Amino acid sequence: MNNRYASRFALGAVLTLAGALAAPASAQMADLRSQPLPGIRNEPAQAAQPTGPLPSMKFDRTEHNFGTIFDDQRQTTLLHFWNEGPGVLEILEWRGSCSCTVGTLHKEGEDPDHPVGTPDESGILPMVRFQPGERGWLEIQYDPHGKAGIQAQTVSFTINDPVNAVRVFRISANVIPVVRVEPAIANFNAVTKGVGASLEVFVTGRTEDFEVVEATFAGNEFVSVEIGQTIDLLLNEHGQWVPAEEVEGDADDVAHSGDEAALKAEGAEQPEGDAHAGHDHAGESASDGGMQPILDDTGPQRLRRTRLLVTVSPEAQPGRLYGSITVRTNDP
Repeated sequence: MNNRYASRFALGAVLTLAGALAAPASAQMADLRSQPLPGIRNEPAQAAQPTGPLPSMKFDRTEHNFGTIFDDQRQTTLLHFWNEGPGVLEILEWRGSCSCTVGTLHKEGEDPDHPVGTPDESGILPMVRFQPGERGWLEIQYDPHGKAGIQAQTVSFTINDPVNAVRVFRISANVIPVVRVEPAIANFNAVTKGVGASLEVFVTGRTEDFEVVEATFAGNEFVSVEIGQTIDLLLNEHGQWVPAEEVEGDADDVAHSGDEAALKAEGAEQPEGDAHAGHDHAGESASDGGMQPILDDTGPQRLRRTRLLVTVSPEAQPGRLYGSITVRTNDP
């Protein structure tokens, strides 16, 4: 436990029921219209008409899904492309959106020591030409750090095709934080003085023995944090994270139903007290605590979750209460 993951999240509470009446502010936006200048005719610009043979940039695929990954797992993929048109393809620029980093652009047959897409000393990308039929590739790196849930990013190419000047390649992933705190903001809203209040916060991790080893509150002496039970989470048939006992309990029910069917087929009587054995989970909502559903089987199948109980003492003084909770876990 030398390497500990620390996470902080905000907590807010209002210990007095207070309100303020404010008149809605409004503003009128001026209706700005294009007015012709004296002696000048305002006419819409005409798009340049393409002349001569045109290039046509083609991708080996239009999108790539990295599947379900943790937010500390950088991903890499190669995008292959070629010029399918009769004209020369000029790639003027290539860039990734947030969290998506593009590497050096390459051309088949290039000098391996001098890739055609190497930027200059100032970091400026060169313009790269591809003759008809020539092929190339681009390494795309995705950093999911700080992301959670379904993510969508893009890589864009600006080319000399007057019909389709920007080509877009799409990146997607289902990102699970290494340690997830829910809710990220614990809001008590209004708390009655002399009564106090409590709420639950859940901390979810990936390791087999994951647990919260320390939780402290900073900001107010009347708020305390208690570390509760740590349980296993499994994926149910709907792709939701639920307590392991719910999934394993359902499996036991299915097995028990099969045993009952076998007994009936043999004409045997059921053992006394087993007629209604098992648990009925119909209509129950999944206890996933807001975790993003897993849409594929490429990621983890089991997580661990620790329950924290945050309490505002009845002795807390009236006024607004703010602070933060620091959580330490045994995740290396």
